[in-house]
Amino acid sequence: MSIHNPLRRLLLVFGLSLSATAPAMSQGLPNNVSEPEFVPYVEDLQLFEQPDLSPYGRGVRPPEGWFGSVEYLNLSVGAPGNSTLGNTNVQLQEVYGLNSSTINTGTGTTATNTGPLGVNFPGTTASGSLPGVAPGTLINGLNQFNTNDITLQSDFTSGSRFEFGRINDGRGWMVSTFTLGTQTQNEDLTNVSINFANQPRGFVDVHGPNVVPTPQTVNNAFFIGDGYDDDLDGDGIYGRHGRDRGTPQGANFQNPLDGIPDRENAGGPDVPVDYDDAVVLPTVYSKVFVTNKTGVWGVEAMKLWRLPFSPRGGVWELFAGPRYLNIDDSYYVEGLSDNRNPQYWLNPLGDTRFNTEAENNIVGGQFGGRWSYQRDRWQFSTETRLFAAANFQNIRQNGGYGSLANTVVPTPGIGGNAFVPFRDDLINMQVPASFQSQLNAVEFTPAAELRFNLKYQVFRSVYLQLGYTALYADGIARASRMVNYTLPGMGINPDQNKDGIFMNGVNFGVIINR
Repeated sequence: MSIHNPLRRLLLVFGLSLSATAPAMSQGLPNNVSEPEFVPYVEDLQLFEQPDLSPYGRGVRPPEGWFGSVEYLNLSVGAPGNSTLGNTNVQLQEVYGLNSSTINTGTGTTATNTGPLGVNFPGTTASGSLPGVAPGTLINGLNQFNTNDITLQSDFTSGSRFEFGRINDGRGWMVSTFTLGTQTQNEDLTNVSINFANQPRGFVDVHGPNVVPTPQTVNNAFFIGDGYDDDLDGDGIYGRHGRDRGTPQGANFQNPLDGIPDRENAGGPDVPVDYDDAVVLPTVYSKVFVTNKTGVWGVEAMKLWRLPFSPRGGVWELFAGPRYLNIDDSYYVEGLSDNRNPQYWLNPLGDTRFNTEAENNIVGGQFGGRWSYQRDRWQFSTETRLFAAANFQNIRQNGGYGSLANTVVPTPGIGGNAFVPFRDDLINMQVPASFQSQLNAVEFTPAAELRFNLKYQVFRSVYLQLGYTALYADGIARASRMVNYTLPGMGINPDQNKDGIFMNGVNFGVIINR
């Protein structure tokens, strides 16, 4: 058969098809080629169309129009540096112990009521934050150290990131925000000694075999108080309670001394307080609970510039704009003291609780760039941001101590005739007490962010993305490092507000048209 017959048939079929479709095509064209969209470029998204992966021409072109993303974050938030439970300038100090005594200097019996607390020592120099109060000179004192440094570990926390924007003809904009769940770290400690810059000072009542209200000699293995300040310097004057005049015989007193302060003669001068019996007291907590919390969130708005498309060199984008970053750090410490003999003398403050919160409001400008390269359905991208900002810091602290100061101290194993003392009284501060402090500061905060992402193109405008995100910021106030362990008001250390924070981890999400 001649080849001309099949050729004629093919041309005939093509001609009939063309003549049939031409009128329909001409009738289907509207006067205006496209109707205006309420939101421009939305119809061009075509989310679930198959992607054009043709390697011919200029290859896979970067998408334009509206874009957005929703991502899950799992980042490790850097913990603050080591912080000491206690004043770092007072790593060691000598405090009272059960076998301690003091030196009889004689100055304690000549005190005059000229100090702010009714206490003054002629010929002595006041120490501590309150003048006019000085303890006796200890013999056989105990060396008290700051026993614990708080070493918090970085931990992972979940969060989310949302981005939304539009790009057309190489120009566009983008808004991005992210938030991380609060990272909480706990540390529980036992038998913790904490040194303060102005250690508690006062009188003790743990010695003396005589028990009131029925004086008698008993075994003092439980350090039962007798209701009077202990005469630690042995001069027969019992701190604030007077002197031992002897054994009472009616209205008179006769030898020997019985170890109990006695009333003075009617109309006679009062015996001055013997401040040689006052001592620097220990502050040992049976349990300490530490909680550190960190929350992070931020928002940014940027102008985008896409450089001319180069399929072999990938796609380059530049961006710049303002950014806000919030880092909120809180540090809570609760110290518990035993409220029973013989442990109660170890801490006249009783329970102590305080919370320090450091809020960093970081505002500034950033610039950065993004490079992406796609082959078939896979796309790799990397982007970086450099951030310079002012950090408006707001540090707040509140708390209290001495909640057990006005409670009696139970004594186990002793009958009802045992005197149950109150906690030791202090002469350089008032207990119970509460306090609060606030510090506002402005610091320079440089920061940088780096991202690596691998995307898979599922449809024309839908991608699945897995990546890595890292962010570092300097000049950050971390609450645990800003506590000033100084009684009676604690306080905030203004010189420890320049720490760094590093966050990094994985991100996973759905990307639309980007």
